[in-house]
Amino acid sequence: MKKLILASSIALSSFALVACGGGSGGNSNGVSVDNPTSPTIPAKPTPTKPTPTKPTPAKPTTPTKPTTTANGIIDNPITKNIPKSLGKLYQGNNFDRYTSLTAPNGKPIHIVAQNNISDEQILRAKNVLLHYLTDYKGSQFGADKKAVANKMADNGALLCSGQVKLDNR
Repeated sequence: MKKLILASSIALSSFALVACGGGSGGNSNGVSVDNPTSPTIPAKPTPTKPTPTKPTPAKPTTPTKPTTTANGIIDNPITKNIPKSLGKLYQGNNFDRYTSLTAPNGKPIHIVAQNNISDEQILRAKNVLLHYLTDYKGSQFGADKKAVANKMADNGALLCSGQVKLDNR
């Protein structure tokens, strides 16, 4: 009975070694199982030199200059100057920030925000709008969205963020 238990524990140990990848003919001491007197010599790792990298400067949360997208839309920075052409409603009522996307036809798609909206929220809204206006190659209706951006700008599209009473127009 003891021989049977010993044989089964050896068999299970061998199975566990093979299952763990340890049944390759060596043991943890580097001595070969096939030839217990000859130690196996582990391969020397080749030294590698670390590649120097330049630290990348942190990007500002708000763009400081206009950037142009692949389909010709210009992403303008957030400013505190709300154009007078938008009317008196947006000159007051706690509207204190303005940005826009300039369509390929050169006309702006306006974005205004009140003082209770953070710059990050304005950027998020602008980036979602920009995503909708970005071309999606190979699609049936989104391969060229310049006409959509141009039509929005022609119609005087305006994205307004905050608590607004629109009946004051």
